[in-house]
Amino acid sequence: MKVMEITEFDYELEYMYFSMLKKIGSNPGMYIGDSSIEKIYCFTSGYEYALKNIKNYKLRFDDMFQKFVIKYYNCENDIHWDRLILMHNDSKVAVDVLLKLIDLFVEESDYFSQIWQS
Repeated sequence: MKVMEITEFDYELEYMYFSMLKKIGSNPGMYIGDSSIEKIYCFTSGYEYALKNIKNYKLRFDDMFQKFVIKYYNCENDIHWDRLILMHNDSKVAVDVLLKLIDLFVEESDYFSQIWQS
């Protein structure tokens, strides 16, 4: 099964993903049981896996957000965003930090801010 070329972009799927992240962040207990960045990562990884295998689509979010978080924390290693956030924050505030970083990412990326505001 071939995954879509990265040049193809599905605004609806990307917007749904962002919306889902915001919903999880605002009420994590309803979606993942408790407020845990590790559980959010696991949930979103499963969601991305399903999109790749069911819709034949690779989200751009993870790669782009990963680069953003590495730059934000001025990190030279390719540590995944969930681990990087936990390295710099207490686990009790990590979900709030994740949401703030997503908002910053959306603000600083014209491409994604157009999707987010549509």
